[in-house]
Amino acid sequence: MKNLLLFALLISTAPFLVAQKVALTFTPAVVNVDDVIDMNDPAFEMVGYATVTNTSNTPISVRWNRVAPQLPMGWEVLVCDNESCYPPFVYSNVIPEFDLNMPVVLQPGGTTNMDVHVKPNQLPGSTVVTIQLTAANDTTVIATGTYNFGASITSSSSQPWGARQDIRVFPNPTTDYFQLSPGSKVSRVTVYNTLGRQVRTFDAYDGRRYSLAGLADGMYLVSLIDGARGNIKTIRVIKRSFRP
Repeated sequence: MKNLLLFALLISTAPFLVAQKVALTFTPAVVNVDDVIDMNDPAFEMVGYATVTNTSNTPISVRWNRVAPQLPMGWEVLVCDNESCYPPFVYSNVIPEFDLNMPVVLQPGGTTNMDVHVKPNQLPGSTVVTIQLTAANDTTVIATGTYNFGASITSSSSQPWGARQDIRVFPNPTTDYFQLSPGSKVSRVTVYNTLGRQVRTFDAYDGRRYSLAGLADGMYLVSLIDGARGNIKTIRVIKRSFRP
């Protein structure tokens, strides 16, 4: 009789146990970035943008691991999430031997950016970067994102204005303001939060500092607008408080 009751209990709780299974998704699952290196900009970089969403009904502390890519000589790769942008030598946000423990906590339906920055250091080539996601206390891979990068060197004279996407935002991440690279030819800068709500708008000119003071820490979308061409580029900017 006790065995029958135990069996019935397991059957009745099985749907609940299944429902508690964690699930994460990459959007998009495959990111392709091809660009022309700006030889006049030593800080030129390519960025693959993706979003990770907790599609389960239970919170999860997310650990990401950057699978060691075959990099062209001189290239550097770094990863940015909602918590920080990590230097190239950091291959995960949880590395006990580095005393690094910064998992991204996602509530059900919660999201984090999972952006991969590649700095080719003015050298052409290509690489594939893979990001694997696990729970912070587990090694089972829940989701995988793939980022394909290619950088070439060609004459910029045949490129239409803006095709090289050579406008830079700095500093990024930032604590209270950002600027645009000189000569950006932008007439207006508009800042949106991740819900798509406009939170700042500015007339643009060279050397201006665009203030994010008073906004909560997190990710914002900065839309760069030219009067004749409309929205020419959107860049993700991370605002975070200074951490000593």
